[in-house]
Amino acid sequence: MTVPRSALLLLLIIYLGFISLGLPDGTFGVAWPEVYPELHLPIGLAGAVAVLITLLSATTGFLSGRIIARFHTGPVVAVSCLLTGSALLLFSRSASARARSTRGSTASSPATTAVGT
Repeated sequence: MTVPRSALLLLLIIYLGFISLGLPDGTFGVAWPEVYPELHLPIGLAGAVAVLITLLSATTGFLSGRIIARFHTGPVVAVSCLLTGSALLLFSRSASARARSTRGSTASSPATTAVGT
């Protein structure tokens, strides 16, 4: 049984859409401890940002029918994935991410310190 190429493409778009919808929520909670000192923001601002994210998500949900009716599902999901991927790329290019990756490469791991002692 062969699966049509268009069905595989649709499955890929659906999968990317699912990942794209779930990543930003978890990323905010993980990224905030690294982001707020770099931007000189108070840690309590995370609550206001979370409320803003919730309000914007609700607005998007309410308008999704109109957006999909106008642009169709495929392009909407593709743009969503593109925006999510761009945001994650910008997170990874931040100064704190570069500093963390530099520290990680020079820091000694528990295995090397146990061997050295």
